[in-house]
Parts: sequence; C-alpha cells; structure tokens
Amino acid sequence: MNRKRIEIKKWLLETGITQVSVAKATGASPAMVSRVISGERGRRRKGLSAAVIDYLERRGCPISSEESTA
Repeated sequence: MNRKRIEIKKWLLETGITQVSVAKATGASPAMVSRVISGERGRRRKGLSAAVIDYLERRGCPISSEESTA
C-alpha cells in the first residue's frame, strides 16, 4: 500500500467517512471509490472519479487530484 493511500485511509478512519458513504454521495460504486483512493488507472469513468475526488477534497481529505487522475 503506497504512502498516499495510507494517509487517505487514516483520514477516512479519523473522520468516520466510509468508502460506501462516499460512493452513495457521489453516485460511484464502492469499487470505484477504492480505485480512486488507490490511484489505480484503467476502468474509471472520468466524471465519477472527478466527483469522488471533489467530494473528498471538499471535506479536507489529503487526496491530490493530480496524483489520483494521472
């Protein structure tokens, strides 16, 4: 697990925000939320992954949109 993902997972635990709640709030699947957090490329719909990143950033998550969408 890379350092950025660990930082994000820690932030999620500290805030009580779950990947499922992020998925419900953004219309993404929990699997997509996981892929966005892990920085995986491939089968991501850009609009939904951008919505996930935006949702997390607005809540203070240390996710970087540059790294997550690369």
